[in-house]
Amino acid sequence: MDAKGGRVKIAHEAIKSLGWPAMTMDFELTDKTMLDQLKPEQQEVVFTFVQRDGRYVITSIKPQG
Repeated sequence: MDAKGGRVKIAHEAIKSLGWPAMTMDFELTDKTMLDQLKPEQQEVVFTFVQRDGRYVITSIKPQG
């Protein structure tokens, strides 16, 4: 997590609709305060993202469970 920069690194499963294999990548957040509910090294999260200006940006993220 990079709270100051508003970014999070996520290892995700394959996303078939985008043709993406499982991978680890950095995502920007639409709102940095979304990270307040997460812990560093959070094991599982649920998130949604959109494509904006050629980047993929998380619009919501929360701990799994």
